[in-house]
Amino acid sequence: MKNSWVAWNYDEAGAASIDCKRPYGNGDVSRDIYRLIYEEEMPEDEDGDSLLEPRELERIWDLHEDTQKVLQILLDNADIGIKPGVYKKDGFSIPWRISYAPADGVGLESSKLDE
Repeated sequence: MKNSWVAWNYDEAGAASIDCKRPYGNGDVSRDIYRLIYEEEMPEDEDGDSLLEPRELERIWDLHEDTQKVLQILLDNADIGIKPGVYKKDGFSIPWRISYAPADGVGLESSKLDE
């Protein structure tokens, strides 16, 4: 989220929003996410097309879509702090709250695509 590009959206009354053209700073979402996870460029062929398997690209896009929940969890818990764990929400206006937080982080899914 720290690489997100925040802009002002002038619709209605206006509000800060993440730039949907370059949510992670560049504009090529899958390559940006790959770079954030692996700290290297996405492998590609001589034409610049990704060499990742379709399931790997799908996982990247799943992570991208999960950022909406992550941002809401961060906002809902800003006053009490964020820690690794599983967060749940019980209704539309109910904030996300942690429901499971192992002391050592064991048991939480890794963010690495190949694990």
